[in-house]
Amino acid sequence: MKSNGNKYLENRSRKEIISANIENLIDERNMLRTEFQEKMGMSKQEYYKKSKCVGSSYNEEDIYKAAKLLGVTVNDLYYDEKEKKGLEVLKNPKYHPIMAQQQVKIKLLNPSFEKPSEMISQILMICFVLMIIVYFITKFSVFYSLIS
Repeated sequence: MKSNGNKYLENRSRKEIISANIENLIDERNMLRTEFQEKMGMSKQEYYKKSKCVGSSYNEEDIYKAAKLLGVTVNDLYYDEKEKKGLEVLKNPKYHPIMAQQQVKIKLLNPSFEKPSEMISQILMICFVLMIIVYFITKFSVFYSLIS
């Protein structure tokens, strides 16, 4: 680990993340290391090399078998906590990424802007009605007669 003031930056390889996740899950399940080794079909040396990332590491079959044995998904073994939070965003049904080739229809805030001719005709109608009202007010108003 590299220290940067009070913050620690962690640079771990994928092998280390997988090994750490497996070790944590074994502890959470209160499973013995020897029990895990037997069910995985590994020798102690093989398990040590894979858990300490010395030489060999877990291959795809081992990861799948370990996930099944520990009752988790392969993603739970493959990703660390930070990466899992990012994956949760992708699982959310409200998240729809826009691909570069994808055509997107933009919806306007107000549906009346989609057909401006309807909106303009309504505005003209309101203006016409207001003009008629103003005409009759001015024509039959006592106050307007005094001013003129």
